[in-house]
Amino acid sequence: MSKKALIELIKKDKTILEYQRLEKIIHKDEYLLKEILELKELQQELVNLQYLDKVKMLSQVKKKYQEKLNLLNKNPLLHNYLTLQNELNQLLIEIKRIIESGLKLPILEQE
Repeated sequence: MSKKALIELIKKDKTILEYQRLEKIIHKDEYLLKEILELKELQQELVNLQYLDKVKMLSQVKKKYQEKLNLLNKNPLLHNYLTLQNELNQLLIEIKRIIESGLKLPILEQE
């Protein structure tokens, strides 16, 4: 299979098409974008607090982070998006493994 054929096959995959559709919806949803951004900020704050060894503040921020994460995980749109993202990551890992193992095959001399 040629590289172009593989790329076209991947582009037409129903999982990829659904992932792209959900991605567009999420990027237009201001509420979700705001919540995701706040979650990322809390995550960054957690890392900083761990580095600074601020135990009391760390537990408070962890609680806020977990609450926001639970709330976002209950959103069916985001849940489906993240599930598809995980499936696609696994697919890409498998494709990479197949390509790498194919490259290790000995090249047969033409007779």
